[in-house]
Amino acid sequence: MNYKKYLDTYYQSVALVWKLDPNRREARVLRYIAKGLLHPVASINWLSTLKEVPQLSLWFRSNPRLLLKPSRHYISRNYNFGLRAQIILNHYTILIGLLSRPSYEALSQGTTHLLATIVGKKGGHYQITLRKTDKFDREGELVLGLKDCTQDRHVFWFVFSLTRYEDQAGIEIGCIQGPRSGDARELIKRATKELYGIRPRNLLADALYELATAWGLSKYFGVCNRSRVYNGYQTHADYDAFWMELGGILDRDGMFRLPTKLFHHQLSEVPSHHRSEYGRRIKLRGILSKQIIMAAKTLGFPAEEIRVSALNNRLFQKVN
Repeated sequence: MNYKKYLDTYYQSVALVWKLDPNRREARVLRYIAKGLLHPVASINWLSTLKEVPQLSLWFRSNPRLLLKPSRHYISRNYNFGLRAQIILNHYTILIGLLSRPSYEALSQGTTHLLATIVGKKGGHYQITLRKTDKFDREGELVLGLKDCTQDRHVFWFVFSLTRYEDQAGIEIGCIQGPRSGDARELIKRATKELYGIRPRNLLADALYELATAWGLSKYFGVCNRSRVYNGYQTHADYDAFWMELGGILDRDGMFRLPTKLFHHQLSEVPSHHRSEYGRRIKLRGILSKQIIMAAKTLGFPAEEIRVSALNNRLFQKVN
């Protein structure tokens, strides 16, 4: 190992941390140094990875805060430094294989990709969008959002990262979030009516599954209440209840393993006096599916299920 080269790189990284944000600058630098001393091997590997792996170095140049992510809780409180670094590396390695180079670069620069536009029951327009994370960057790398175009406001969003499990690519959801404004309940209620009774978070789940299917992903996980990054007064959603509603089962490291396909009743199973409304839901989901598949093609995606090569140790192996 070239220790001089590593020390030079490490000093440069400390200087970068100092420049990131003037708020709580000293505390942030001290925490970064402490994490490096506690996890020297993982820290060295992470610094080398940021500079040498093209998928990460491109993103790092436009998003320098990526440097800090392994040193803080990320997606699940059960993940340690080395595992967090490995998850982030896996995410970008998978993502660059899913997107065309222009799409990948645009996403790294902050471009929001439109995946679908839906016309509601009373003519309201809603959009499904994909963008990189900002204030949710401890809960994942990408944000899938549902936007009310009439009010130019987001109704709900999921924050997630791409993952690797049993040599297959998948998704880990670290955040499900609705608006926190005083009229949040009314905003969600209006959207539910416009979407023929489909709750915004359920429609987003449909959209995420459609995108994952188009991308050839086959594993789905959601963080449980006790393991999420912000598990105190700052969160209100009951993640566990939602995952179980989708058919999830509590699995490893405080994560729910979600089903490979979401369940929806057939029209024939619905009481006759609800069939008209339910039929409109089926039609809406069909429109959503077609648009997301077309958007995925535009962004660039493989034609068959992804099997991720072993770039490093197995994802859920406990490392330093």
